[in-house]
Amino acid sequence: MVPAQPPVVPPPVPGTNAAETAANYGIAQIGADSAYSAGARGNGVKVAVIDSGISLGHSEFAGRIDTANSIDIVTGNRSTLEDRSGHGSHVAGIIAANADGKGMRGVAPSASLMAIRADLRDSDVCSTPGCGYFDDDVAAALNHARNRGADIVNLSIGKDTPVNGAYRAALEAAVRSGVLVVVAAGNLRQDEPLHPGALADEAGLRGGMLVVGAVDKDGAIFTQTNRAGDVESRYLVAPGVNIYSTYSDGGYRRLTGTSMAAPHVAGAAAALKSAFPSLSMREVAEILLSTADDLGARGRDQVYGNGLVNLDRALAPVGRQQVAGGDTVSGQMFNVATSSLQLGAAFGDALSGNSALANGMVLDAYDRPYRADFRQSIQGRDGTVDFAGRMQRVSLTHDLPLDALAPSGVMAGLRLSEQQDRPVPGSMRAALTEPADQQSQELDRLMLQASDLPAGDLRFGVGLSPSSVSSGATTVSASDLFLDAHTLLAPVDGILAKGTGGAWHLTVGDSTELTFGVLDSEALSAPGTETYEHEGRLLSFGADQRLGEQISVRFDYAYVDEATALLGSSASGAFAFDDGAQSHLGTARFAYRPITTVELFAQATLGVSMLDDEGGMLSDWSTVTSDAFAFGVIADSVFEESDRLGVVVGQPLRVSSASVMIDVPTGRTLDGGIERSQERVEATPNGREVRLELAYQRMLQAKRAIAGWLVFQHEPGHAEDAEPALGVGIRFTERF
Repeated sequence: MVPAQPPVVPPPVPGTNAAETAANYGIAQIGADSAYSAGARGNGVKVAVIDSGISLGHSEFAGRIDTANSIDIVTGNRSTLEDRSGHGSHVAGIIAANADGKGMRGVAPSASLMAIRADLRDSDVCSTPGCGYFDDDVAAALNHARNRGADIVNLSIGKDTPVNGAYRAALEAAVRSGVLVVVAAGNLRQDEPLHPGALADEAGLRGGMLVVGAVDKDGAIFTQTNRAGDVESRYLVAPGVNIYSTYSDGGYRRLTGTSMAAPHVAGAAAALKSAFPSLSMREVAEILLSTADDLGARGRDQVYGNGLVNLDRALAPVGRQQVAGGDTVSGQMFNVATSSLQLGAAFGDALSGNSALANGMVLDAYDRPYRADFRQSIQGRDGTVDFAGRMQRVSLTHDLPLDALAPSGVMAGLRLSEQQDRPVPGSMRAALTEPADQQSQELDRLMLQASDLPAGDLRFGVGLSPSSVSSGATTVSASDLFLDAHTLLAPVDGILAKGTGGAWHLTVGDSTELTFGVLDSEALSAPGTETYEHEGRLLSFGADQRLGEQISVRFDYAYVDEATALLGSSASGAFAFDDGAQSHLGTARFAYRPITTVELFAQATLGVSMLDDEGGMLSDWSTVTSDAFAFGVIADSVFEESDRLGVVVGQPLRVSSASVMIDVPTGRTLDGGIERSQERVEATPNGREVRLELAYQRMLQAKRAIAGWLVFQHEPGHAEDAEPALGVGIRFTERF
């Protein structure tokens, strides 16, 4: 992610070139070159440089000096602002020298410079310009900068004795008003910074002052640098050895010291503030400290403090990224990491590539806006049949009949499952590779069935699939033959997971059969298998009517109440279906037997789903309609008495009509308002899968069988761009 554009687009900046950027190695070392390319250039930020003045006629400062507020604080006018020592000009150039394609450029070349000259002129005290400063003059300069709207103050000056009361009061007033003060640590090779940097962690200044030491181009501490000492929590390092920058004679010079390191940090703060105008300067300081590159001893230390300032990392999101769910930054937030939408198979490639989701915005821990493409958070399901997985049967099942209940008229069975390739329990491999609690078999199904009751047949169990409590015998027989019949013939199986339920099968007269089913899904699945189905409840009713010896008609109705999903689509965070969905699916099936061993069948499913959810980025869903169809033939004893042959062609359940309101945060204002974009879009697949399956099955002996399949999918998963899929396989089974 990259910083979103600020509310006011900055004016264009003159072009730069590689030579200009490389003139000061510090630009690249702190990440200011890539920050410039990303638009973080200091636009709209005012940096006060309290120093020896500035070279007013230098081309690198053309358009950069705030002439209305720059001043010689000692004389009280601008006529004596001209830098006589070169120190102030060198510092100012590191911060904001022009990006004009020549010479060098500053860290924040579009920032405004408020030059405040405050050096001594008394030859009895200090013989050369820029060699010393009175506390009262610096205090007056600080007050001037604060009153004239400075965002940042750079103090590349210091002393080894405490500052006086006026100086400290001016520092505290600046920090209290929101100004960030950046101070050089000093060049006396001491364990503690010079004053005023030594005060950085004291009450009244904590959080509003940064102290800066110097490192060379390799990140090694400059020998003469005063170390972090007791203010390590407010201490950074920056390039300060042999730094190339502007000078008082209109030219350039290389200088070394913490005076050169501090303006690198001041410029970084200006660039960061310009990229995110909503940040307070205190927050700017926090970000620079927390994103610095760790140097020296692991973690914060008394030499390098927090480490080398890194503008690249400072511009990147800090902490948890969030999606704004309301109209202000104080409203509801969703964690980006847990915000996703996994569309069910019926939706195919719906919403993929939708431009309404492409230009979103997320906020970091400091409510900074970043561009985000939410299309990456929406995933369709791979519609290609997992041919190898179904062929291999990744789990083994063990059926245990419970014969003790047979005398009571109840047929009961327990099915356990385990991963097919698990080690033999008790073996050395099992001891080395599996925890003891993962070596046991797991319950796959427990079913009780009472037949020939006066009220019909009853079935109850745990681990039942939706189709096992709602489908007729014809569908079940088809699923035993085909490799992936449920996708075409039992759509509800792709929506709800296995659970606890039962069915009542009732025969009425000689030609009518009724089935009532109920299921409370609990997301049960066999070991080693991946399931996309979700928890919910199912109520079903089926009626099977035989019309003579050759024709039968069946109708099934299913009411599906998904707890947190929509037709098998799972969502979380900013996309969540908090209230789930309710679906009504009706299936009509027609079967015709021209002869006893051949059945021709056709079936169609129509579904209607309602979702009552107004939160998140997807809201105000329309009624969702869906459909599926299949037709085929099943023949027994085709080549041998014990074989079966089947062909089925159809379309898996597919959403035919749906629309949703996409409500995406796109930006934020300086006062914390969230700008949003709303657009109603279609949520139907662009493709349509048509599937053909040819199946053959034959028993060789009582415990041996052979089966073969051919499966062809056109636009698998209802994805328009999906390549056709073809699978062919043979499986030999022997039971022991």
